Amino acid sequence: MFCPTRYRLSHKLPGFLQELPGRSVSLTSAQRNWVYTVTIEDPAGPYHVFFELGRAPIEQRTWQDLNLVVESAYPETKAPPGVRGRPKPFALVCGEVYTGNRAKPKAKPKRRR
Repeated sequence: MFCPTRYRLSHKLPGFLQELPGRSVSLTSAQRNWVYTVTIEDPAGPYHVFFELGRAPIEQRTWQDLNLVVESAYPETKAPPGVRGRPKPFALVCGEVYTGNRAKPKAKPKRRR
């Protein structure tokens, strides 16, 4: 279904993405996407931008090192998205993705029998 609010806000996405280098992002509970939350005035409240970040294919690395793909973006209506851990500076996340040194989430300890 077409949502005029989401459509209108989608025109602001380039500006939100340009802010990312100075902001923090959180890993979603799905552990493959990141979320950047912005406070907006209309509709009042949080606006969540979900994106995937990965190394660019080797043939593209002459002009870019990383690919950022916006998966979804919408204003919060019920509850905030599920996240894991604390927010991290976007620049740090980019470095971790580029070098492949992204910290793996800790596994749950095995139950003793």
